[in-house]
Amino acid sequence: MLDKIKGGLFGLAIGDALGAITEFMSTAEIQKKYGEVTDIIGGGWLNLSPGEVTDDTAMTIAVAKGIIKNKENPLPEIGEEFLKWYETDPPDVGTIIRTVLSLYDGNWFDAAYRACRKLNGKCAGNGSLMHCLPIALAYTDKKRMEEITYLHSKMTHYDDQAAEACQIYNRIALRVLNGEELQASIEKEITNTIYQSIYPEN
Repeated sequence: MLDKIKGGLFGLAIGDALGAITEFMSTAEIQKKYGEVTDIIGGGWLNLSPGEVTDDTAMTIAVAKGIIKNKENPLPEIGEEFLKWYETDPPDVGTIIRTVLSLYDGNWFDAAYRACRKLNGKCAGNGSLMHCLPIALAYTDKKRMEEITYLHSKMTHYDDQAAEACQIYNRIALRVLNGEELQASIEKEITNTIYQSIYPEN
């Protein structure tokens, strides 16, 4: 189980370092510049060093630290870790996250609501999805995991669509963590959701 948990976190960071190389590029642009990317070579729009990660991994670590500090009620500690990270002046902060952090005055949910209004309702980004995995790795009780996942998303992304995506993702992660096959887990969790129609058939 510990190996699976480590694998989830290391896999996320490795995927981030690999994916950042081609972030915001089209398929045609990637093929023209690289052909295909199979090694972590760095670069990309952030001009990363090989192996360097983005805000997605940094905020994932923040979530994990918050849970470690207070598993019973991790949200305040997660928020503290977000603020500590933001104070390091990271090179990349997503628009929604940046807006929320700039508006935060002690109430995360209120800041997320005001950020959503400021952004004209465009607050269903994937930012909270990028760093919700530690919750699935930390909570064995499914109901509690879903609750923390939902609240964690609402701290920065007011739109319920963002929270729903996080919950689906973490339910899949929990299934895999408990020994279920990935493909079957995905299919089970997207059934009767907006994602069922766009998931490729085997």
